[in-house]
Amino acid sequence: MSRLEPFGAYAIRKGYATHREVQEGIAAMTEAERQGKPRPLLGVVLLQMGVLTTAQMIEILREMEQGQARSG
Repeated sequence: MSRLEPFGAYAIRKGYATHREVQEGIAAMTEAERQGKPRPLLGVVLLQMGVLTTAQMIEILREMEQGQARSG
């Protein structure tokens, strides 16, 4: 069974986000959780930060789904 590539790794590999931007997004997720809020998804955080467009987020999600279908 192959391991799925995380969303942030897809975004970096495709050139849509930098490693630093993904780390900042993860920090925002952790901070929301620390404040007792529901933990947002990384793609949504990067979209809200202006790092990703909606089209880029959808493209990554589609590729992730295709990868999961192949490995499942």
